[in-house]
Amino acid sequence: RVLFRSIEQNSQEYFAESKRYKRPVATNFYQNPGTMFDAHTYPKGGVLLTSLQKTLGDKAFLAGLHRYLTLHHNSPVETNMLCVDMTEATGFNLHPWFDQWILKPGHPVIDWSWTWDNDKKQVVLHVKQTQDTKAGTPVYDIPAQAALIGSDGHLDRRPIHLNAADQEFRLAADAKPATIAFDPDHEFLREIPKNPWTVDELPFIAKYDPNCVDRKAAFDAMLSGKPSDAVVQIAVDILKQDKGFEPAIVIPSALAALKRDDLRSFWEAQLTHENFTRRNVAASALAGLPANLQETARLRSLINDKEAYAVVATAIRAIATLDFAASESLIEHQAKTSENSQVRGAALSVLLDNDVPGAKDLLFAGLDESKPDVEQHASLAALSNFKGDDPRIIPFLRRALQSDDAFEFMFPAIEIAGKRKIKELVPDLEALKKRHRFTAGQVDQAIKAIQG
Repeated sequence: RVLFRSIEQNSQEYFAESKRYKRPVATNFYQNPGTMFDAHTYPKGGVLLTSLQKTLGDKAFLAGLHRYLTLHHNSPVETNMLCVDMTEATGFNLHPWFDQWILKPGHPVIDWSWTWDNDKKQVVLHVKQTQDTKAGTPVYDIPAQAALIGSDGHLDRRPIHLNAADQEFRLAADAKPATIAFDPDHEFLREIPKNPWTVDELPFIAKYDPNCVDRKAAFDAMLSGKPSDAVVQIAVDILKQDKGFEPAIVIPSALAALKRDDLRSFWEAQLTHENFTRRNVAASALAGLPANLQETARLRSLINDKEAYAVVATAIRAIATLDFAASESLIEHQAKTSENSQVRGAALSVLLDNDVPGAKDLLFAGLDESKPDVEQHASLAALSNFKGDDPRIIPFLRRALQSDDAFEFMFPAIEIAGKRKIKELVPDLEALKKRHRFTAGQVDQAIKAIQG
């Protein structure tokens, strides 16, 4: 009973948080060969439940969920029971919905585009469902939306109904919109291999689209190649307005990758952003600019016990890049004393990269199974980045491959074995695959890398 009550409570909290932060209900999914769950299968259950909630509304959905959990607590269930209970509780016949989304294979693959008919003052929206239907995947029946986005950011959502492989929708408008967002709130599971936004449209998507996934994709696209000064300024302005603990564009790495010294003051200001990932990217961006004593001192000040661990780790790597000699003692102190594995691992990696005497001994001392978890995890992270050689590597990896701690030791060891092409570990990898079938994808990739 406690479990079911928790599920219902968490569902309500999740929906509230999704609305608050406008996080995506669904994203574009792509296959990840060699894994047990690809990027479509793994999140499908949660995405479909949220899509069903969007279809029914919060009150009806939670009423159906309550009926289902109450009637079947502590008993085995099957999918049809959920369908029947949701139907009974809400008055909506959900059998067609369950049939196309859950009982049949696949998912919609959308190819869409738009043009402006100036004579009729209409947006002409062309939508194709291109998924392969030979194996039973349907042409989906989906109540959907398209949003007309004005140059001032005004959002005009229009209903459209997808129910054929190739459709055209005509949406009346007083003037040509700046751009169009298809399924602007990501309300159903789908794959869109390529959005049709032009170079001129990208800034409007990056600034005004209601979904953070589309905004980030447009932001990265507008900065690809060699963007003009005007486009860079637009990107900076977008980020300046994108404030708060949950900004839409969390990782503006495309702007940082430009390594423009004229953006130094912008990145300095971002070091105080409320979102720690933004601060993290800012520290990394500053490390890519020409060395500056004042800048190095500012980055060094981030290494404290109040800053987010990820930011501290990035600051350590940054000051090592800008002025390792003046920062060596501080970095070594973090490598030996930090109580966080991410910070400790970053510091240890820096010492190894700079061939500091005793760094390798510190690395392997931390890998000893008698050491606290924080030291073992830090040393393992450093080992994954260590480019040198040492006879102690293979014995440790062999022990890690025999561990029952899959995510902390087993999977990192598989990755390191493949990256370093250690042929001696192929038998150990084969044995691991037989012992734990869920490692097969990662093991096969590692062995392929080893064997060339």
